[in-house]
Amino acid sequence: MLVDVGLVEDVEDTRPQRYRIRDGPVTKELFELDSAINTAGIDD
Repeated sequence: MLVDVGLVEDVEDTRPQRYRIRDGPVTKELFELDSAINTAGIDD
């Protein structure tokens, strides 16, 4: 799903298959959300 919407991309010639997160506005927002959750001390 993340590959389909363009948030991650395949890393070629890797076994097992690996993925790389793409730079972009959605990625930035996800990192900011993760940081805010970590700062608030919210656990799984």
